[in-house]
Formats: sequence, structure tokens, C-alpha cells
Amino acid sequence: MKIIITGSTGYVGEGVLRTIIDRPEVEKVLSISRRPCGVGHPKLEELVLADLMDIKADDARLAGYDGVLFCAGMTGGFPKEKFRVICQDIPLHLAQMLPNREAMKYIFVSGSGAGKVKQETERRLFSMGFKEAYSYRMGIMKPLPSQKNNPKTIKMSQRWYSVSRALNFGNTMENIGLSMLECLKEGYKKPLIGIKDIDILAEKYKNE
Repeated sequence: MKIIITGSTGYVGEGVLRTIIDRPEVEKVLSISRRPCGVGHPKLEELVLADLMDIKADDARLAGYDGVLFCAGMTGGFPKEKFRVICQDIPLHLAQMLPNREAMKYIFVSGSGAGKVKQETERRLFSMGFKEAYSYRMGIMKPLPSQKNNPKTIKMSQRWYSVSRALNFGNTMENIGLSMLECLKEGYKKPLIGIKDIDILAEKYKNE
């Protein structure tokens, strides 16, 4: 598979990228971000843009991919306009710029507490003509040992990971990445993918 990923300079994107990049079914990964992701790998190419709204439909670098993992984003607490740009305008703009959407799968990282903006993004993505489109609604995430991007706010939430895991409100970053690969390969029974669904997909991948 050839995969486009966004957010590889952030917490979720870096964890997903590091999880999938060495998998044998992954042929190539294109990271689209505002700065280099800092991960060196022969399968990885990077498209660095100061503003992701500058992505153009005729950019040949976007052609030939099987799926998108849109891992860029933010949680609440930010100015509404900035939040909308990151969590709605950019993922929808990228979706519109992609060639051959009917042959591609698009995974959008939303969140367990998706509000109105992210729900609207999900609704619109599901109707854009992709082969398949999914939204990930995960909770607290346990990082990979190799991760460099682990903000203080994320570290604070990780203190509760063991409790969250016991209550089925947490996933490991490895399971998130593996579940995305499984979703791109085989699809899933519903478009909204929650915490339990992530583990189901990851276990299916591991057992193949």
C-alpha cells in the first residue's frame, strides 16, 4: 500500500507513522506537514508546506496512493476559528484535492468526544465519494517508547492510562496504527471506529 499521512510532527501522527512504516505491506508513505517530521526512512517522502490549505489538485505528488491517514488535529480549548481550520477546513480541503477518490480510503482522526465541528467533518467526508471513509474516535493513548512528540498535556492524561485501559477507554499507539492498516486493507463494518473497534482491528491484523 501507498499511504498519505498528515500530523506526523504531532503525537498521534508520529506514533502511527512509526508503527506502520516498517510493515511489509507498506510500500511508500508521503508525510504532508508544515515542517519535517524527523523520521528518516527509505519508504518515507515528505511534502512540507507552510499552510496545508495550499495543497493543489494538480500536484502530481498526491497521485497513486491507496489511502489517507489524517492524524493532524487538536482538542478543545483553542480559538474557535483556528480549531475549525485544523479540524474541518484542512481535512476537507485535502480530501477535495486528492485524485481518484473513488479508489482511495480516508481515515480521519476525530476523538472520543467529537463535538459539532468534528461531527460535521465526519459527515462531509463520508459523502465525498471515497471508496471507504472512516472516523477514529479514540480516548487516552499510550505512546510508543520511541516517540519524541509527547506534549505535557498528553503526558498528564497518560497517568490515567492503566485505569482507562481497564475501563475500555484507552488504546496503545501500536494498536491504533495497526488497526489503521487493517482498516485500509480489509475495511470495517461501520464508519465510526471507537476504542473497542481499534483493538478488534489491531488483533485481526496481528493474527493474519
